[in-house]
Amino acid sequence: GDPNLLPPDPALALREYERRCTEREQEWERGREEAAYARRSGLLEAIQQGYTPLHAWLYRKDAFLPGPVASSAAVQLGPGVWQVPLLDPVVCAQLADEVDHFNFWAKREGIEVDRPNSMNDYGVVLNDIGFLPAMDRAMAAVVGPLARQLLPEVLHQAEFGSQHSFIVRYAAGEDLDLKPHADDSDITLNVCLGHEFEGASLYFHKPQLCVEREESEFLYPHPQNCPHCVIHYKHRPGMAVLHRGAQVHGVQPLAGGERLNLVIWCRKRPYPKDIQRVMALSGR
Repeated sequence: GDPNLLPPDPALALREYERRCTEREQEWERGREEAAYARRSGLLEAIQQGYTPLHAWLYRKDAFLPGPVASSAAVQLGPGVWQVPLLDPVVCAQLADEVDHFNFWAKREGIEVDRPNSMNDYGVVLNDIGFLPAMDRAMAAVVGPLARQLLPEVLHQAEFGSQHSFIVRYAAGEDLDLKPHADDSDITLNVCLGHEFEGASLYFHKPQLCVEREESEFLYPHPQNCPHCVIHYKHRPGMAVLHRGAQVHGVQPLAGGERLNLVIWCRKRPYPKDIQRVMALSGR
């Protein structure tokens, strides 16, 4: 009979279907990367051309290097969580002022700035506004050595490959608390910058060895008598909290004032391609 009238080979048809699906997924991913690259590079170009920093020295690579940070100065708050004295209060205050200054400029110029993550509606991604070199240096020179000494089971002898650094802000009319969650990081460094505030304390649940967690760990509003909580911590300017990203934690409601924190999510995986292209564009 006519071979053109024979039914198609099911195996060949399936392979062709899978090939087309893969091509569409790759095309979608390329489009997503191009859009992200265009947004990041356009934002950096606008900042470089139009923004005058309030404290230009903060953008230097060594701006957040406090000198040798001895692990002997660290205090264990509980399983997997450490407090470390890190930044001078003057540095904290100037970074807070710089972020406020930048947000005022961006709003005035009509420039849309990405927010830190899906849970924080206020604050700013530092890597997107020129701080990537400084945050990279802080990750390698400060967080890495501390993590290898205090949390060796997480980092071992590995190196971090990327970071996501941002400012979070809790204030009346803005974010008041933070639901229990785990970070998208291997190690997180969380430094309080100020200001005057009441409440908004940080809590941690006990570490879980299994991948699946109980639904009760993520109840919101967070119950006052939560059976999972093992640490309650009140932030102080200049003090950092170092912990596993996978450890569930959250923030109690703010009672008054305003709290700003610098958060660095340190990851063993490399940067996404769009950020690698921005780094290459800036000669890094």
